[in-house]
Amino acid sequence: MSNHAKLPLKIPHSENSRRYFSIRIKDMLLNENSYFQEAGRILVVSAMDGNFAILLEVLYAARVINKKNNWIFGDGRLVILGGCFDKGEHVVECLWLIYDLEEKAKREGGYVHFILGEHEILNLNGNWRHMQPIYATNLRKPGSAYLTLYDGNNELWRWIRTKNIIEKIGNYLFVRGGISSSLVELGYSLFDINRIARNHYSEISSQFSDPLLNILFNSEESPFLYRGYYLGNENSSTIDRILERFNVSNIITRHKQPGTTSIFFEGKIVNLAGSSDEDYYALLIVSGKFFRLYRDGRMEDII
Repeated sequence: MSNHAKLPLKIPHSENSRRYFSIRIKDMLLNENSYFQEAGRILVVSAMDGNFAILLEVLYAARVINKKNNWIFGDGRLVILGGCFDKGEHVVECLWLIYDLEEKAKREGGYVHFILGEHEILNLNGNWRHMQPIYATNLRKPGSAYLTLYDGNNELWRWIRTKNIIEKIGNYLFVRGGISSSLVELGYSLFDINRIARNHYSEISSQFSDPLLNILFNSEESPFLYRGYYLGNENSSTIDRILERFNVSNIITRHKQPGTTSIFFEGKIVNLAGSSDEDYYALLIVSGKFFRLYRDGRMEDII
């Protein structure tokens, strides 16, 4: 693939049939860090099962990007808690948008954190990357851009494999499902959990003898799936031990739930809820304050 190829991708559901966004292929793919310094502004979203239109609406409402899909969030952080894969029509477009925003954010002092969920891991193990994307077969122009599009899913597959399942930003821990007490008792650092998980992203059907790998890939206590915070499996003292173990004040998760219930254990656990397009919202953290941000730009205090 040409490192300098630019990929024109049509924006789904755009009123302007000629509206596209371009992506420049990265020169190098590096594994993500597990630890990041605090940030004044953090927007937390899920890609809502590959619903490109909702993802764009939320990013516009939060003033993370403008209508040209350029980064305008300054040194803020965008955290995506999985949700790119599933039933959505525009999974690939969501992935390319996140891929593209990473470099744009860095140029402005910001950062994009794409944290993997269960569907991302499942698709790393499936035949998704060998399926020809519609936009590639429809583009009949010769040259490196066409060749890059043809191989585009392989580039995305390689890129997704650089991502983490847990990250710490300042005093906050971000994970799709949650951190169980069983995982904490194994004594691994976030760095080691991410490193070991990454080495096995494509082996989730395996039967592991290693306790960590069993929890990560063969257990309901996996960070991708864990629902113990909401089912009464953990108590306040256990939550405090988990927070102390990773030196954080809050854990932020993403589970689909009806309504907007999002605060657990006196605000120590914050869940990005919303189970449908209609009640979907993002989480905005500004200088330690938590807000719900709706697609129409409305904001509500949480903590």
